[in-house]
Amino acid sequence: MNKLVRVVAVAALTLALALVGACPAAAQTDNRVTVAVLNFDMSNVRQWWSWHWDVSADMSGLVSEALVGKGNFRVLERSQIQSILAEQDFGHSGRVDESQAVEIGRLLGARLLIFGTITAFDYASTGGIQIFGVGLSGSKAVTELSGRIVDALTGEILGSVTGYGEESGTTFSLNTYRGLSFASREFQNSTVGKSVQQAVDSFASAAAGKINEVAANLAAEAQRPELTGVVAAIIDAGVVINIGSSAGVRVGQRMEVYRLTFIPGLMDPVRVPVGTMRIISVDPNASIGQMESEAAVQVGDLVSSK
Repeated sequence: MNKLVRVVAVAALTLALALVGACPAAAQTDNRVTVAVLNFDMSNVRQWWSWHWDVSADMSGLVSEALVGKGNFRVLERSQIQSILAEQDFGHSGRVDESQAVEIGRLLGARLLIFGTITAFDYASTGGIQIFGVGLSGSKAVTELSGRIVDALTGEILGSVTGYGEESGTTFSLNTYRGLSFASREFQNSTVGKSVQQAVDSFASAAAGKINEVAANLAAEAQRPELTGVVAAIIDAGVVINIGSSAGVRVGQRMEVYRLTFIPGLMDPVRVPVGTMRIISVDPNASIGQMESEAAVQVGDLVSSK
């Protein structure tokens, strides 16, 4: 009987230790920056194919896949993006732009958005030969991508990236591509497919470098202590606050402006948002910021970095 008790006790202890070890991992929060790749704009691309081909969505899908695992960030699934934007009637014309970044970012839960453009997607025959009575033609394909990485919180363009691919080879005919998807092996092994993959790979590598840089800056920003100050003066150049570089204020930093207002019946004042300012000049003990919206700032208003 004692032996059975000991066995049960050991089993219970083993289970408890396993649960303790598992809990921290399960409870961990994913604090990585979330990135969403939106449909690429291809409005200026010459359509050399006569069948339906959703090049815009396929290209953004390839870029999303190429970004996965390239750094300390999460890539939002394409199906999730399409579903949410369709529900909100975004991009019903097939296009979205940076002016919608803040709202789209809020809907998707993404901090960074990639707005891409297909600047070239060309295919052309370069000559023909006969092999055993079968006509083969030489071909050349060029794919060129450009994109902007936008902060969905502020709408600011954080960087621009490009990607380029060029491939020459032979193919049976233009109709070889009819009915092929970008994900098919036949397409990937084709002249066009290889040019697309080259462009996607170079674009994704450049984008990942920018995203990792932004993610590192955001992580460092989150670790910095909150900076608080007071609006000391309002001048033609902007709003003067009483903290500067000696306190850690930096050019380009955004500060929240708010006003403490006493409300009858409440013991403590209420923090009323006034607006957001961007720091444009820093001295050791003072800084100048410009408001990012029309706001009635007053001397004595408080500012905070968070």
